[in-house]
Amino acid sequence: MKKQHLDLENAVVWIPDSKTPNGIAEVPLTPIAVEAFRDQLRLSPCSPYLFPSDENPSGHQKTLKTVWSVTLRRATIPYFRIYDLRSTYATPLSAGGVADEWVTQFAAAGETRRFSRSIRR
Repeated sequence: MKKQHLDLENAVVWIPDSKTPNGIAEVPLTPIAVEAFRDQLRLSPCSPYLFPSDENPSGHQKTLKTVWSVTLRRATIPYFRIYDLRSTYATPLSAGGVADEWVTQFAAAGETRRFSRSIRR
């Protein structure tokens, strides 16, 4: 993620590319997320990337698998994929009566019918 995609004054982050067309969007940030991004900006002042990496030739993090596993282990939370957070977010919305089209858009999923089936399992 490049720093230029953050707009902390308006509390949004721009996602310029995605596997699905719905994934390309401005995503609103909570006050906690804004503060976390501000902290990260202070940690990486010289890089154009928000999460730089000296170990990767591209100059930025390509995956968060290792740090995700370590974070969960330190928090004594059983392992689950980051991707699973999407259905954790979408299931209560759907169960609460939010229309499938809106849930699909909020979760940046591609096809409404396929996504709504997956969150109801």
